[in-house]
Amino acid sequence: MFRLVLASCLALASAVPAPQVKDPFHADCSVKWTLSESCESAQEKIIAQMNLWDNEDCGTQPGDSAPHGQKCLYKHTGTSGLVTTGTHTTPIHRYVDDLTFTFIPGDGCLVDAYSQS
Repeated sequence: MFRLVLASCLALASAVPAPQVKDPFHADCSVKWTLSESCESAQEKIIAQMNLWDNEDCGTQPGDSAPHGQKCLYKHTGTSGLVTTGTHTTPIHRYVDDLTFTFIPGDGCLVDAYSQS
């Protein structure tokens, strides 16, 4: 179940524009998830998933006009305390989405995920 939530969080954080975009040439998205595990565990899993998807194997071929998946082209760029950053590059147009995951301890863990491209 956590992998489904994690995949959804990564996909939503890098793909869905927010309704109020301040800059018409950029998109952003904010997603909040409350998890029933520790923030340290959730953070380790987010980092591991980004590292697992740090590859060029998107199934996209030259000339394709649509991607065959987004489980690729992620990069973990850093962690400072309970904040983890990364990027996702879209397979076709190679747009770069900046990802930030902030882990807030409480009754479980609140993950505040933000993406901007």
